[in-house]
Amino acid sequence: MLAAATAGRATAASLLGLLLGVVSAHASARPPHGGAGVVSASGVVGRLRIDRSTAVQIEAFAGRPEYIGAGRFRPLIREFAPFIAFGYGCEHVRSGGIPTMSVDRRTGAPGDSHVACRTVYWVNQRTDRLAGFSTISRRFHTAAGVRPGTKLAEAKRREHRPTLMDSPSALNVTGRNAVLLIYATIVVVKEGDWHVGDRVASLALESRRHMIGLEFV
Repeated sequence: MLAAATAGRATAASLLGLLLGVVSAHASARPPHGGAGVVSASGVVGRLRIDRSTAVQIEAFAGRPEYIGAGRFRPLIREFAPFIAFGYGCEHVRSGGIPTMSVDRRTGAPGDSHVACRTVYWVNQRTDRLAGFSTISRRFHTAAGVRPGTKLAEAKRREHRPTLMDSPSALNVTGRNAVLLIYATIVVVKEGDWHVGDRVASLALESRRHMIGLEFV
């Protein structure tokens, strides 16, 4: 009886240790809040996929967002669908921020949320699927290793893109499913006067099939 009880306790302890090990490994494999990983013109953001991943899958990957809001980039252009933004690393700003659904009737511009976020996942309201992504977080990088903060000259070399687009000031990498934009920093010398900086400022990815207008911001 004593031997059997001891063996039972040993087996239970082994199973508990195994279970804790599996839980620990799962926790360590989980991306940090807001997500992390490769951003690619093939339509990849970590383990998410442009035109395929849902809001539930975004939250499973990146955690609970700090900001959720409906909006649109180009209210007057019907081809650009409205979106639901899932924001991480957010803060209140005096002007600008993630666009809302309201429209300035005088200019046709979208309203301001006064919330800016380091990382945003943009879900197309017409398809209910991930249609865009933007980040200034160094946790994300391209397949060539370019991330926010990388020297612009190095980014050009790694991505085999020797020149920037004129507007916006970004390196353009076009894939079959999405367009990846690698934005350069902008240095404002004085009001109305600026020049391109020497670092990568942010990464942005947008679906080629179900656009929301992110590429043209």
